Amino acid sequence: MAAAPSSASFVQSRRRLFAALFTSAGIEDIDPSLAMRRPGRDGFREDDLPQSPAVLSFPPAAVRWLSRCTFGYTVQEQADFNALGANDDARWTAWVNQQLAPATISDSACDARIASAAFTTLNKSANQLWNDHHSVTTNYYLRMLPVSETECATVIRQTYSRRQLQEVMVDFWHDHFSVFGW
Repeated sequence: MAAAPSSASFVQSRRRLFAALFTSAGIEDIDPSLAMRRPGRDGFREDDLPQSPAVLSFPPAAVRWLSRCTFGYTVQEQADFNALGANDDARWTAWVNQQLAPATISDSACDARIASAAFTTLNKSANQLWNDHHSVTTNYYLRMLPVSETECATVIRQTYSRRQLQEVMVDFWHDHFSVFGW
């Protein structure tokens, strides 16, 4: 049995490989207009090359932190963050300490939005949910109503709550444990 030729000598370029494939398929001549590059021309122009390396600029620390620890922030929230201390470390420490005590953060505006949505299943006990929405009905909408209302309330909290770190952590753990219906 003959040894296979080394890959470097057998296939020196993709063009030769494709030429060999086309030849074996019975296609001897390929129209030059189909070529990717025209003979005598480079694949790119010197004008297309960047003249100087790109300079990357990082957003301010407040923007990076708020982007990672919230579901989005407003200009007012960024201003509130910047007012928490004299330097970035002091602001970050103060913000985290504030967020780690969610009971001390007034969230009445978010609570009012959830109340105005008139959800009917959020305050029911597990037994009430089972009796009202699972065991006695075959109506899919009625069975899934607690799930859809919980998901809607979650989106409202993620969008409007001032307890953003809590909402990010709730989302993280629900995602981690694959909890359906938030």
